[in-house]
Amino acid sequence: MLEQFGNFLVHGLVTGSMYAAVALGLTLTYGILGILNFAHGEMLMVGAYIAFVLTSRLGVNFLVAAVISMLAVGLLGWVIERTTFRFARHEHLNGLVISLGLVAILQNIALAIWGADPLSIPPPLPRTLEVWGIRIGEQRLLAFGLTVGLIILFSLFLKRTRLGKGIRATAQNAHVAATLGIRTERVVAVTFSLAAALAGLVGALIATIYTITPFMGGLPAMKGFVVMILGGLGSVGGSILAGFLVGVVESFGGGMISSIFKDGFGFVALILILIFRPWGLFGQRPEREDV
Repeated sequence: MLEQFGNFLVHGLVTGSMYAAVALGLTLTYGILGILNFAHGEMLMVGAYIAFVLTSRLGVNFLVAAVISMLAVGLLGWVIERTTFRFARHEHLNGLVISLGLVAILQNIALAIWGADPLSIPPPLPRTLEVWGIRIGEQRLLAFGLTVGLIILFSLFLKRTRLGKGIRATAQNAHVAATLGIRTERVVAVTFSLAAALAGLVGALIATIYTITPFMGGLPAMKGFVVMILGGLGSVGGSILAGFLVGVVESFGGGMISSIFKDGFGFVALILILIFRPWGLFGQRPEREDV
């Protein structure tokens, strides 16, 4: 029983780390633009295909390919923000429509280039480890370590660096930040690019565990939205913690109740928690307005 519990917990934390990384990118985008970017999952998909081409077609080392994927998707995010979202910054509905349009555009570009057949990257670490009865693949551990390390680096970047403080200030109040000398245009572009880069890395990691298709970004993006809302809109720390929570809930629910309904347990948790805390687990309770 203890071994089974340990397996569920470890696999839940590994999956949760990826949810947290996706939600972190969505939270950064939402905090800086006020837009729920539905195309974030397609950034993940692009990163997966880039990693596939580099490793399977060009023979590049996987870690090098993952870094290149992250940089390439980050550059793509910068281009997208400068050419689309930049002009809808104060029109959130227009930004939402733009993100939905980007979903269709990126999916169809992927279909035209690679087709609809599932592809995969052979895991660079194919062995399975067993410690105290807990079995887990080395590739999943690699994905967990890289994802958690990047989440920590992002958190330190936001708290300790000048640009990170500028991002936080712009997210809180762009007009006040601009009056204080912060170049908000640059901050917005950099933030969107960083969120896209994070999605690109997660895509490369997912590609070694699951198959790659033009539509693979839909479910991770949906889970990212669940995690972001569950943690509290705009809360970076809340998104990270909620990501691990959802991963563990799905792991235990899928293992002990129903593997078929595994992806639904996170949504059940979201509904139950929002009934009692509509502002999310770690969000700030809105102040009541006197009528």
